[in-house]
Amino acid sequence: MGRLRAVLEVNEQDLKRLVSGQPVDVQVTALGIRIATQIDSVSTVPISEVGQGRTKPKYEVWCPLPEPDGRIVIGMRVEGTIQAAR
Repeated sequence: MGRLRAVLEVNEQDLKRLVSGQPVDVQVTALGIRIATQIDSVSTVPISEVGQGRTKPKYEVWCPLPEPDGRIVIGMRVEGTIQAAR
């Protein structure tokens, strides 16, 4: 198995403020742990469209999980806080 990554959803208006390497604090909800990482890449194709129960499209942001905790498994819910670009 390859390295794990966190996949975050962001609103369209936030895309212009995101850059590769930008710091991200990821919380693994079920385990109550936080992992410092960074943005690896940002999708340019929306994962949701207006009319699917959402009012605005969402885009994916991919963040690698360096040295992940052995308790983290594929499919676990995470939440991320993306820090402002410098």
